[in-house]
Amino acid sequence: MRALFLRSLAVLVAVLIASRFALLEFAESGDWLSLIVFAVGVALINGVIGPVLKVISFPVTLLTLGLWILVLNGLLFWLGTVLLPGVELAESDRPTLLTAMLVALIISVVSFAVNRVVKEDEDKT
Repeated sequence: MRALFLRSLAVLVAVLIASRFALLEFAESGDWLSLIVFAVGVALINGVIGPVLKVISFPVTLLTLGLWILVLNGLLFWLGTVLLPGVELAESDRPTLLTAMLVALIISVVSFAVNRVVKEDEDKT
């Protein structure tokens, strides 16, 4: 349960950061409940579907020297924007998958930072 909370918190912070870079748009401005539901949904998608797809696509990951993971994370985030209300990818001259990959990269960096902080807190106790 704690892992889901931390993943959701990381996704929520990353979505707010990505919206600052004009990569995302909120469907209803100021609706925090839909943003929280979106963050929990994306965290569940990344936590349940993500590992299965990463195992299945391991040979492709080896062939691309790990770059396939960026595409896969972008696809998982795009799936979250399609299935869950509250957040949409911003309309721009970039392809939709590229925008989703950029947001997924931001989510990965924020999740890494949150996991490092939590790991350090657990080590101190």
